[in-house]
Amino acid sequence: MSDYTTLAKRFVMEHNQANYLQSFDQLLTANCVVHEYLPGLPAAMDRAFYNQFIEGFRAALPDIRNQIEDVIVAADRAVVRWTGYGTHTGADLMGIPASGKPVTAHGIYILRFEGDCIAEVWNNWDNLNVTQQLQGS
Repeated sequence: MSDYTTLAKRFVMEHNQANYLQSFDQLLTANCVVHEYLPGLPAAMDRAFYNQFIEGFRAALPDIRNQIEDVIVAADRAVVRWTGYGTHTGADLMGIPASGKPVTAHGIYILRFEGDCIAEVWNNWDNLNVTQQLQGS
């Protein structure tokens, strides 16, 4: 068994950075399933769809970065509480045109491992709060 804490931290810190495709190749199984709870997204995404999703976030928030708050590991799972930061200077984000506004998001990843790779990802984050930040509410 690998050090799931290290792998979980690496996923959260690298998954939305410039080299995310290389990180995905190293960290995710070929048939990894991702659950990202946003209106309009399918209940589960394969890696190809998830790659496009991350590409969209990177296009909207070119300076996106994460901070890890907590990691808990038990058996084949890791839970990571994170805070994300970015400035909406690029493409539309969740249907909202670029505003130049900084945004902060808080969320939790649950990762299921198979061997040394992540086989399933659940991401829950405060997307309503981010929408309100982008709209100035």
